[in-house]
Amino acid sequence: MKTKATRKAPAGAGKAAAFLDCVVSSIRKKRTAEWNEIESAASIIVKALGSGHKVFYLGEGHMTPLAITFGTAGNPNLFMPIDASDLLAPLPNMRRYDGDVLIVLPQFDTSPSLDQYVFQAKLFGAKVVCIGTPTDRATVPITLPGKSLTEISDAVINTHTPPKDALLSLRAVDAKIGPTSGIMAVAMFYALAVEVAERLVSAAKK
Repeated sequence: MKTKATRKAPAGAGKAAAFLDCVVSSIRKKRTAEWNEIESAASIIVKALGSGHKVFYLGEGHMTPLAITFGTAGNPNLFMPIDASDLLAPLPNMRRYDGDVLIVLPQFDTSPSLDQYVFQAKLFGAKVVCIGTPTDRATVPITLPGKSLTEISDAVINTHTPPKDALLSLRAVDAKIGPTSGIMAVAMFYALAVEVAERLVSAAKK
């Protein structure tokens, strides 16, 4: 079946068309630039699942929560969401991971709502996969003394979120618009899920 040729936005279509063009171009670039990291993360996850462990995820950023909700149509349902109440649990009551995997999706590479939980999960035996962007500390100050989430992770899929999470400028009002952290995080999250699902099916056929 032939597919229709992609139509370019008409001249003068404005910032919305420019934003979509930038997103499409960015995804194409990431497909090449981040493929090795997607494979590395998938290997960690497949090994954990094959050993009877579980995979969890915890995210933020400009991302629609329902996009990665467990049970959503099209979601392989391989990764379990962390309940918000878990983030507030005192340390003695925190989940012991012991070989489980935690996928974390910060807007950049540090987050006041995620850092402490992820650091503790790492101490309790979690393998950490980060889908985020290593960032200049002058742009995004780290929330805890020490290392960022990307620095402690076992695999990092870089979403290449631009500074201040905005692709375009509105010069008339000196404003930045067009965040990409959510789009890229969801795209990379599902690319990882698809790769894991394919590997598991291939392994089951052997």
